[in-house]
Amino acid sequence: MPQRRLRVIITSGIGAVPAEGGFLCTLPYQICRSAAMLSNVTASKRLLSPNAANAPLDQVFSVSFRVVYTDYGFEDVATERSLIEAAGGRLVESSCSTVDEVIEACTGADAVLVQWAPLPKEVIDSLDRCRLIVRVGIGVDNVDLDAAAQKGITVCNVPDYCLDEVADHTMALALALARDLKQVDTRTREGTWKITPVGRVGAFADQTFATVGFGRIARKVHERARGFHFRSAAYDPYVSGDEMRESGVERLELED
Repeated sequence: MPQRRLRVIITSGIGAVPAEGGFLCTLPYQICRSAAMLSNVTASKRLLSPNAANAPLDQVFSVSFRVVYTDYGFEDVATERSLIEAAGGRLVESSCSTVDEVIEACTGADAVLVQWAPLPKEVIDSLDRCRLIVRVGIGVDNVDLDAAAQKGITVCNVPDYCLDEVADHTMALALALARDLKQVDTRTREGTWKITPVGRVGAFADQTFATVGFGRIARKVHERARGFHFRSAAYDPYVSGDEMRESGVERLELED
C-alpha cells in the first residue's frame, strides 16, 4: 500500500506532549493528531503534508524528519538518536559555538535541539524548514523567542531539567561556605593543623539562608536548608509574600 509522508515531532517541555525517556518521540498518526490538538505544539496542519491532514486515521504513515543537535555537554546522545531513528528520522550532531556555525549546521532542519549555542534572530531567519526548537535545559536566553514566534516556530524548554541535582549542589556549596571548608582545606594542605576554624562559625539555626529568586530550583534549595534549621528568606519580584509565607520563607527586598 502506498505510504503518505508527514513530519510529526512531539517534544517534552512547556506546552508540549511529554516524551518518556527523551526529548523527542513519535506516536502513531492518530495519536499524534489528537495530541497536537490538545497541546500548544502546532503539529497539526502546519506540520502535516496537505493530503495527510484529512487522511483516514487507520492508514499507515511513514515519518521523515531531520533533527540537528547544535551542541551538547553530555557523554552521548544515544537516547535521542534511538528515538528519532526508530521513528524514521535522522539526528545530526554538531558542535556549534558561533552564529555562523549554527546557520550552517541547521540548514534544512525540521527541528533543532540546542544546549548553549546562540540562536539569535539571524539564525532563526535562516531556518527554512524548522518548526520546532528545543532548548535542552530550563532557560531560553540563547533563543530569540520573538523571532521564533514571527517565524511560526514553536520553542520548548525542559522545565524540570536537573532541578534536584542543581539544588543538591547549591546546598553543598552553601554548607561548605557556612563551615569555612575551603579555608580549612587550604590551611591543612599548607601544613597547618588546627582544631579551631579559620573564622567564626555560627550555628545554622542562628543564620538566615537567603536566595535571589524563588523559582523551582530555589524552592528545592530552601527545602534542603530547612532540614539544617536555617531561617529561610528570598527576594523575587514575581512571587508574592503570601506565597512565600506558605512555604515558610520570609519575603525580602533586594536591598535587604
